[in-house]
Amino acid sequence: MLIAHVEPPNQPHRASETHVYRTEYVCQALGALPDVHIASGSHLTPSMHTLMQCADVLVLCQTAEYDFLPVLAHRKSQGLPTLFEINDNILAEQPWNDRCAVNLSESERSIIYQQASLSSMLILSSPMLSPVVGYLNKRSVVIPSQV
Repeated sequence: MLIAHVEPPNQPHRASETHVYRTEYVCQALGALPDVHIASGSHLTPSMHTLMQCADVLVLCQTAEYDFLPVLAHRKSQGLPTLFEINDNILAEQPWNDRCAVNLSESERSIIYQQASLSSMLILSSPMLSPVVGYLNKRSVVIPSQV
């Protein structure tokens, strides 16, 4: 099984606990399973864009890319699952949150909501996000952070 995990490029949180516990450790654990291969990175890597099209499972982590809409449509037509993760309250980011520096525009939040709605499943990092964005996808699950 091939899992492609895609995060936005140049995130200020790459060295943060959130990234370590929600991405690095999870990818390492999945990659250690027999017959599971995982590729994690930005869509700006040419090979990642190719993997997004054909991976057995695609995980998009709070990405805001209009270019992903055709990828989601292609994957759906091929019966390939795409999971979308929202791990921050993007409507009310807190100053202590290192992603707060990203300052998402309304159009970026809109594309996040579209991608979350079009994905096979929505992953949330906290039950507190369920009333905020859980309505975006009828199939959502909370996978709490291990911090």
